[in-house]
Amino acid sequence: MADLSILWRRLDQPGHECARLYSQHSHWHLTGTAVFAHSQLPCRLDYLVVCNSEWQTVSGMVRGWAGNETVEIEFSADSAHRWRLNGAECSTVAGCIDLDLNFSPSTNLLPIPALDGGRILVVAIEWLRRRPFDRNAELTVQRWGLVALLALAAVISFVDIQRIWTGAFTGVH
Repeated sequence: MADLSILWRRLDQPGHECARLYSQHSHWHLTGTAVFAHSQLPCRLDYLVVCNSEWQTVSGMVRGWAGNETVEIEFSADSAHRWRLNGAECSTVAGCIDLDLNFSPSTNLLPIPALDGGRILVVAIEWLRRRPFDRNAELTVQRWGLVALLALAAVISFVDIQRIWTGAFTGVH
């Protein structure tokens, strides 16, 4: 896979971000810079997230500033998913396999595409084509994705109710 880069602007408030995804030594590297406003203060954050071949976060960093505050954060996870934040163990997130930088859309894509309204599919198409996806086509994809998700939920509910009614559902005692 070739290196990929993207530039986008925020729609909810002033700001933009550029990011680059590349593979090196069997690990994925996502590096970028986000410039935005937080609590009406200007922010600039550079980041790097390193994932293994299974897309589990291994390490990363965020550096920059938010208003007059300097930001310097380093994080890492071992094979048992024990996390370290600036060198100190962070037991509150033990077992987590992923990282979400809440200021960046590049790290907060949901891992289950059906639950993000089909947005991950649209973002992937935009990234590969290197141009925006047609907004009407995106809405159509989202509508049909929602219909499919609701239909699946209805079928699963019907089957579960039928199994409960006939006594074949082992989860009810």
